[in-house]
Amino acid sequence: MSTIPSYSERLRAMIFKIDFQDKVKEIKPDLESISKASHQLQDSKSFKAVLQLILSMGNHLNVGNNRIGNAAGFRISFLGKLRSTRTSDNQSTLLHYLIKTVQKKFPNLECFPDQIASVTAATRVSNQTLNTEIEELQKGITEIKQELEVVSSSEVVQGDQFVEIMSVSSHYQM
Repeated sequence: MSTIPSYSERLRAMIFKIDFQDKVKEIKPDLESISKASHQLQDSKSFKAVLQLILSMGNHLNVGNNRIGNAAGFRISFLGKLRSTRTSDNQSTLLHYLIKTVQKKFPNLECFPDQIASVTAATRVSNQTLNTEIEELQKGITEIKQELEVVSSSEVVQGDQFVEIMSVSSHYQM
């Protein structure tokens, strides 16, 4: 073993290669969940219409306010305020008013939760954990590529098949 150049780096690279597909299989459901939810949000005409209704309601409430009275959009974080924005009599919220408006005037929009059903599952995915796992995979691939460059540029030892075995080309795909 002492005659094998970069023995510990090669060993780490081989262990990474063995574990790679398992790690991809582990995070793939989370990635698919987020992807499915994203597509549902983009494709749901009813959801877009509800967002447009929220924007219209906000513009109506802020009429006369030059800064925010005729907004072209709103931050997604504003949706959380629908529940806490109360009516002047403190009996209801903007969310309640939105629901009543949809039920009375736009009943065709009531189906939007069904059109974005995957969003609930996607919210359970830890973005921080998923990003960390992806970064670790990318770092491992980068390290293997660097080790392959070192081995390829150094003196070839007869029978050394490290470069062929560790080829990164199509093996490392998510």
